[in-house]
Amino acid sequence: MARPRKARSAAVLSLVWLTAFAPAVSAGEASSRPTIEALESSLQRRSTSGDVVRFDGESLQSFAVASRPAATVGDAGPIVRALDIADGQEPFDAQGTVSVARLGTFPVTALLKADRWYGFENCPPRTIAGRNARCARVVPKDPHRLGYTLWVDAEQDALLGFVIHETSGATLEYVQFSRVIVDLTERPLSNTPDVQTTIAVAQEVPRWTPDGFVLQSNERSDREHVMRFSDGVAGFSIFVTPVADSATTTGESRWGASAIVDRIVRGGDGRDFLVTLAGEIPMATARRILLGVQPSF
Repeated sequence: MARPRKARSAAVLSLVWLTAFAPAVSAGEASSRPTIEALESSLQRRSTSGDVVRFDGESLQSFAVASRPAATVGDAGPIVRALDIADGQEPFDAQGTVSVARLGTFPVTALLKADRWYGFENCPPRTIAGRNARCARVVPKDPHRLGYTLWVDAEQDALLGFVIHETSGATLEYVQFSRVIVDLTERPLSNTPDVQTTIAVAQEVPRWTPDGFVLQSNERSDREHVMRFSDGVAGFSIFVTPVADSATTTGESRWGASAIVDRIVRGGDGRDFLVTLAGEIPMATARRILLGVQPSF
């Protein structure tokens, strides 16, 4: 479990923001795809460890982490790598843990296959944790996805940090190493047969989702129905829960890169349901998806 260290002072936070959290500026139209391809190869074979900082627009946390390479699955490329939060730290919220883990699990293979939805641009290099880093900008091609800026070690192609951007270009969340050790040892990869999963589509599946987002899992119990969608890079989940009180408080919020929207919706049988969407998509897209969910238990 991740655990935050002591809070930084306002002066330190301001300095970190000015020197590290400012959004990158595009350096031209040249494609950054070669940088991302090099990162894909590195994620299969290199381990990284060190200290990581995360800033979500309001608070700054620090984590000690270690990642390790994983095997591959058929021709699909490397599977998600594990990134372990050091033991002995205080528990931290799940969203923070997930964000930090992306340094070891960023879906690079899926990203390279999703060029219908994302473009790649170069941006100015910078120094992270004392290492020279190339910059790769991932630009969404429609208004239903967030953008990313990745910094990749110039020598060993390890992922040193990333920013998640709103469609307007504003920074939503920033994660980077403040101290890093890259293991240069090449590790052999094992191959495992690809597994195909069949998903039964239930009535609640929204009438509209952005092109490219596919239903990944569909879990139903007596108390809740959970659907998870992904385009291979970003994703969102929809939770449908029966409620007895239609006055249940609902609203909208953004937690780092995640939009959270919930509504009370009356089902076809006259019962009320709390429908919640949470995921790394623009807020306007989350609202539109929820409009098309018709609960039925």
